[in-house]
Amino acid sequence: MICCPLCKSKASRRFPLPHTAVWKCVNRTCGLQFADQQPDEKQLGQAYRQLYYPASESEQGATFENTPPEVLRTFFAYTSRTIGRLVGLRMLDYGCGIGQMAPIALRYGLRVTGIETDASARAQAKRAGYAAVFENIGELQERGATEQEFDLVILWDVIEHLREPWRDLEKLRTFVSPAGRLVVATMNTDSLRARLFRSGWVNFHNPTHLFYFTRRSLRKLLEETQYTHVEEWKVFTSYSHHSRIRGSLQRALLALGLHGELIFSARRLKRPRLKKHGASNLTEKGLDREVAESQGE
Repeated sequence: MICCPLCKSKASRRFPLPHTAVWKCVNRTCGLQFADQQPDEKQLGQAYRQLYYPASESEQGATFENTPPEVLRTFFAYTSRTIGRLVGLRMLDYGCGIGQMAPIALRYGLRVTGIETDASARAQAKRAGYAAVFENIGELQERGATEQEFDLVILWDVIEHLREPWRDLEKLRTFVSPAGRLVVATMNTDSLRARLFRSGWVNFHNPTHLFYFTRRSLRKLLEETQYTHVEEWKVFTSYSHHSRIRGSLQRALLALGLHGELIFSARRLKRPRLKKHGASNLTEKGLDREVAESQGE
């Protein structure tokens, strides 16, 4: 029997794909969707090189483009309006890729550090303006990073790629400052496109995508990994080449929760509980009590 890797409830098979099958947790409070089987490390490495990070200019260009600059500019403007002045804040870009976020973050006065596992992407990111780019959390710690060091920890279109995202979130929690924010952005599996195309949705066919989140399952993951003040940021991006009608449609999709990208913000619990397995073993009562204590401080 296939079980949900997050809450351990039974999972049902939604549909097969050429490279895997998509399963969905039957627990209504979770509903996490995931790929089973996951590709091995060699297969993942080949997929990343083909789809994202060609090793040389002679190879065919990346299949999946980076996040458009308009989206990132809108995101940082929204972040500034929401949490206040960003100048001097310390930001960790987890899974920074080739570093497209750095130039925009630097314009807001942020001090940016990156983590990126792919060597080719990491080399490009180092030239993008990061103070430093590390291969993983372990290297970050070895180079002297301390707990509660970062005011912003951002996972932008990263969490769907992680083998065990709850473990990454738990490790990252220690680096979030007391007043800091974790921000997670990922494709919306409840989007209109996902609903219309179902098994033909492009994000299901990307072999580097191992998890497919809805707002419910993403909130569940953040709460289970002992974050609090979990809230959705509904960020509307206006594109200069979009017509007024298309812009109005995008606003309507955002209002209805059918837009393409989920963005969630959260803070760390100040007194996290012990955990077991991959995700936290918080009970609902225990979680509610911790949230109430954290909000009251």
